[in-house]
Amino acid sequence: MYYKPSVVDYDKYKFLIMSAPDDNSMPRYIKDMKDYNVTLLMRTCDISYSEDLINDHGIVVKELSFSDGSAPPKGIIEEWMSIVKEHFSSKNKNPGRIGIHCVAGLGRAPVLVGVALIEFGLDNELTVKKLRSERPGALNHPQTEFLLKYTPKSKCPCVIF
Repeated sequence: MYYKPSVVDYDKYKFLIMSAPDDNSMPRYIKDMKDYNVTLLMRTCDISYSEDLINDHGIVVKELSFSDGSAPPKGIIEEWMSIVKEHFSSKNKNPGRIGIHCVAGLGRAPVLVGVALIEFGLDNELTVKKLRSERPGALNHPQTEFLLKYTPKSKCPCVIF
């Protein structure tokens, strides 16, 4: 089912949280991704569509799937942050926005965006408020608790490439 996507930006880090497309709704999702300059789409759930149409529009698709309703495991967080840092590095002259989806766009996708915001210097409580403001209904109780207690792995909000 289609739900309007949500823009979540912090400094130079730009994300579009979405629900999962299917082949029937794909034209609408592609329009949204083009309108918001998405160049990378992260899937955090089982696949429900053909990636070919997305790839045909110059959007790269990557998968980081983990259990619905849960906080992301350490390995997923490490891979996610590696992808995000590379995407927004100074080597990438026009990174565009990272699109990210789970099934409804309310759990797995926003919790990963929250991890990135905290890693890049946004306060934990402000991160939760921002996500819920931009994506009403986002984050269940365990995911909220995870973000509120999350400790950034980097010592400072700066990223050196």
